[in-house]
Amino acid sequence: MKINSNDRRVRKTKKSLRESLAQLLMEKELHQITVRELTELADIHRATFYTHYQDIFELYEKTEEAVLNEIVLIIENSPKYNYKSLFTLLLDYVLDNKLLFQMLLGDTGNRRFQNKVCHLLEEQYLKISKHESSLTAHPIEWEYLTSYHIQGCLTLLSKWLKEDYQNPSKDQFINMILRIDEIFDEILDSYQ
Repeated sequence: MKINSNDRRVRKTKKSLRESLAQLLMEKELHQITVRELTELADIHRATFYTHYQDIFELYEKTEEAVLNEIVLIIENSPKYNYKSLFTLLLDYVLDNKLLFQMLLGDTGNRRFQNKVCHLLEEQYLKISKHESSLTAHPIEWEYLTSYHIQGCLTLLSKWLKEDYQNPSKDQFINMILRIDEIFDEILDSYQ
């Protein structure tokens, strides 16, 4: 029987497994986690786990893929080039998946995944900047500056994760990023 991955119960099961994995990864390395302890924490039968994943490593890999895909969907479906609404949507996604992002972007996170997120956001930012400037190609300096900017924003997000999303507030955090982004846009414009 084929499982419908859009089924609400399947989504709930997968979310529970991802959150339980994130919780366990705050305490130990991926290779130290067993399916038994994961399924006990998630309150899911082991057979259910194996219906969806071969092992813990596949669950982790699929979790990374799902997060990257969700980020792309948020960016592509947000109101066109309205940074405040885009940052709000992205931060809402992070807040809806707090533990997961603490695992992926926090101190215990996988550097390879963090690089993937950075690269994805750099591509999207350059695409938006290119569109806004009506340039057919962007100057090479934009790539370096964008890398610097995105990594800085992710560092701020990482710090916010460590503060458990409390200080500054979400609105203050968005306004801080918007102010940085305005200054950054002026710097990009100087390279046209």
